[in-house]
Amino acid sequence: MKLRLWFGLVIWLAVVFALLKVTDAAKLSLFDPEQTLVMKSLEAEFEPQLTKTLKTVSPNLANRVFHIRADDCICEALAENHSQELSQSLANLGFQNELIDLKLMPQLAEFVPATPAVAVFNDNEQLLYLGPYSVGLGCLTNNSLSQQISNMSQVDYLGSQINADVKGCYCHPQLASLNKQNTPSLHLFATIVSG
Repeated sequence: MKLRLWFGLVIWLAVVFALLKVTDAAKLSLFDPEQTLVMKSLEAEFEPQLTKTLKTVSPNLANRVFHIRADDCICEALAENHSQELSQSLANLGFQNELIDLKLMPQLAEFVPATPAVAVFNDNEQLLYLGPYSVGLGCLTNNSLSQQISNMSQVDYLGSQINADVKGCYCHPQLASLNKQNTPSLHLFATIVSG
C-alpha cells in the first residue's frame, strides 16, 4: 500500500513539474508585439498582397482555411485542440484546410507576426479572419476563438477581422529573423514612423 502511495506521489510530482515547465515555456505574449500586422492591415494593398501570397499555395482561396505554423515551439502543441476544433467546424461548412509551414514560405511572415495562426477566406475569396486560434495559454484555457471564426463564415460579409491585439501563447523569434531578411521596407517604414 505504501509503495503505491509513493509511486502515485512520484507520478503526481512529475506531472506537476512537467506542467510547470510547459507553463514556463508558454508565457503569455502579445500576438503582434511590434504592431507590424496592425500597421500593415491599414494599407489599402494589405488584403490583395496577402491574397496574392497565399495563391502561390492554393490558386483557389474560396472557402479555404490556412493553418500557419512554424513547428518549433510549445505554443503550437498547446493550440492543437483549438486548431482541430476550428478545422472540423469549418470542414462541416464546406471549407478546405491547408497547412503552411512558415519556414518554407518566409514571405508570409510579412503578414503573420506570430504562430500558430490561421487565415480564413469565404466563398468569394475575401479574407474573413487572420490571427491566432485562441487567447491565453493554448489548451490550458477555454478562450478559443473557433466558434467566433465559424460564426463569421455564416453571416453576411462585413469585412475582415484582423485579430492582432491579444495575449496568449505565441511564438515570435523565428519570425523576427524572417521579417528582417525578407521585408526591409516594413522595418524602414517602422523607423520612419517612430523616428
